[in-house]
Amino acid sequence: MAKNNKYDAFQTTSNDQIWFDPNDARNYQRYQVTIARSGLTDDEKALIPRIFEAGNTYDALNAAESYLSQYNRQTFRCSYNTKDFLEAVAISCELDMKVTVKNNVWDKR
Repeated sequence: MAKNNKYDAFQTTSNDQIWFDPNDARNYQRYQVTIARSGLTDDEKALIPRIFEAGNTYDALNAAESYLSQYNRQTFRCSYNTKDFLEAVAISCELDMKVTVKNNVWDKR
């Protein structure tokens, strides 16, 4: 399959290829798509490594909340894009956790 369409594939943190169908986004958790499509530069990604190393929803949410609380206390400086990305990851994680618990499939992904 040729990768000339921007929706064909995207990289995950483990460098595995995830094939993404834009018409069926139910295959992946929202936080994984948000992290994969971050749009951050390498310097911005280097500021928040725990987000990209998170293995499950709970770890990603804890990392995002930690960075945001440090940002609010002014002990962590980052760009506006990074702050928006952290908020988007937190929202995606919270929604993923709520959907998983609601469907009684809680396995602490």
